[in-house]
Amino acid sequence: MSKSKIGIPSFDARCAAAHSPIRSGKLSGGEILNLLKVDAVLIPIKEGKKASAVKGWSKLDYKKTQAETYQRRLAAAPAIAVCLGPQSKGICSIDFDDDSALVEFIAINPSLEASLTTAGKRGCNIWLKITGDYPRTKKLKRGEDPLGEWRSSGGYTIISGLHPDGVSYKVLVDAHPLSIDFKEINWPASWNSPEVNTPLPPPPLSANSVNSISSDPSIYHTPKSLLERDKEARIAREKLAKDVKLSKFYDRYISRIFTPKQGSRNKSLIDMVTFLFHAVGLTRLIELVTAFHQTNYDIFLDTLAD
Repeated sequence: MSKSKIGIPSFDARCAAAHSPIRSGKLSGGEILNLLKVDAVLIPIKEGKKASAVKGWSKLDYKKTQAETYQRRLAAAPAIAVCLGPQSKGICSIDFDDDSALVEFIAINPSLEASLTTAGKRGCNIWLKITGDYPRTKKLKRGEDPLGEWRSSGGYTIISGLHPDGVSYKVLVDAHPLSIDFKEINWPASWNSPEVNTPLPPPPLSANSVNSISSDPSIYHTPKSLLERDKEARIAREKLAKDVKLSKFYDRYISRIFTPKQGSRNKSLIDMVTFLFHAVGLTRLIELVTAFHQTNYDIFLDTLAD
């Protein structure tokens, strides 16, 4: 970056003086994971573009990206990006297109100057590991002036390789992403800062509170035998297949990502609910979790109400 718009030495220059030497050129997948310090989902980028070379990248998980064929594709790609949010254990980035905005932001968040920072042709990205709830991706503005972007769920940031304009992405601050709660980040008062929406408590579950797939209300409150649960699950799966809208959401956000198994039911639910809250919001979350419970009623010991 060049000299900032408000006459303060650029972040690039301050980083070069205060931190380890800048790294540039393409990093390997292993080097990127070591830098991020989490099992992040990495995706290859198309040559000469900023678009993903992988269809359905938002549905990938870390395990799928470790396949040998995928790793070869990643190694051959001209650039590599990191999927943000739940896919990469809370890794997010703040993209700055405006030097003055960066300086203004660092002035009230001095600790973030030590967090992993990368850059492409212009601006930079400060990488963070968010420990609590956080908002989805949002454009940052000062009035009508664009400043950059808060990037998280549903987005990705290119971290290494070749920019479409021919310059190499580089590491400005060679450090791990700072682990921080989103609420600890300070935002200038003149910005349209992203905010975490505090969810309303979910309504009590009943046969009428969601679009029930099961025709039997007792699935919500009455424990049943294994044979009864198996029958309810089969009926629910048949009805889900007929509900085109719900089935589409279920296939996109659950079937390809979460598989319920004996011995890991609670973990599956916790991981799924956390992911769905950020991906689809509270109302759709309740519908999908209800469908998940009902179509897998044969392996759940607890009632839906529990």
